[in-house]
Amino acid sequence: MIRNILVGLDLDSDTSIAIQYALKIAERCQAHVTGLALIDSGSIEASARGGGIGSSYLGQRVERKLGAESRDLALELAGRFRSAASRAGISSSTQVEEGDPIENLVDMMGYHDLLVLGKDPHFFYSHPRQMPQTLYDVVEKTVGPTLIVTDTYRDIRRVVVAFDASRPATKALHGFAQGAPFGSEPEVVLLHMYQKGGKDTSHLVLDKAREYMALHGLHAETLSIQSDDTGEEILETLASQKADLLVAGAHIVSPLLRFARRSTTSAVLETVPVPLWLDH
Repeated sequence: MIRNILVGLDLDSDTSIAIQYALKIAERCQAHVTGLALIDSGSIEASARGGGIGSSYLGQRVERKLGAESRDLALELAGRFRSAASRAGISSSTQVEEGDPIENLVDMMGYHDLLVLGKDPHFFYSHPRQMPQTLYDVVEKTVGPTLIVTDTYRDIRRVVVAFDASRPATKALHGFAQGAPFGSEPEVVLLHMYQKGGKDTSHLVLDKAREYMALHGLHAETLSIQSDDTGEEILETLASQKADLLVAGAHIVSPLLRFARRSTTSAVLETVPVPLWLDH
């Protein structure tokens, strides 16, 4: 059962959605929620850098100003979170941390059961890598599952679980079933993709996964599909099943990213239109 939830706070519009999901899950699971506001000191330092005579002094002034503004914004975000949690009657606390946001999130997740983040967290801006990949680096480094939300809240009524019996996929399956973040109400579709000649194994894998879900009070349908393109198949299944959530191992990100780069958008989180429950 989920008892301690960590939610990342920033100025992006999807933060309010992340808070909404975190509080709803906390209400169902009788959990505590920590709102974490992060000040990316690396980004501030980079913004303050300059060149030429006197640049060191000027840079220090700029850095102090940006740091003060960032701390004020972080405190404001923490206050908004406290108010939302209080209105919902949820046990909560807040924390403001400065430094590397990835390291801070990873450290904090050592003491929490679930991380909830918006899809476009601003506190990663000092990291030059593509945003989706940076976000998934966090997922792979943290202990426990991560829920990455979109910019629109939706009730979770139908869930697709991309399951290939790998360690990450099994951890995601276990975390979702044991944590019961949305209770036993959602309908679950277990999706397994196989290549030519793997049909019998696919059905065996799905039957075992369905039995496991049933032991945790979740009814699951199974869907076995022969496919050589995991990313495209997952997206098509999400659409055809009218899913509200995708549960998967973090390793599923690579094929999704490859598919996203072939499409009209390079952002996998725009390609995947529903929240993601990921584990590694």
